[in-house]
Amino acid sequence: MRRYIVLLLITGIVWAQTDFDKLILKDGTTYLGEYSKTEGKIVYFKPQNAFAFQPVSVKLIKQLQLKD
Repeated sequence: MRRYIVLLLITGIVWAQTDFDKLILKDGTTYLGEYSKTEGKIVYFKPQNAFAFQPVSVKLIKQLQLKD
């Protein structure tokens, strides 16, 4: 029984991982999408279901978590 619980937990952790980068702003807004590049104090990020990369000021960003 214990083996099944451990297997279930490991499977859940693997499936919970996404192939998206995560951008968290200082106001608490969270976006999943794709990070492109940083130029100066501007980060280019394309949220899910968006058509183009959006410029975001570094001053507004709390955390940028890449999928790697």
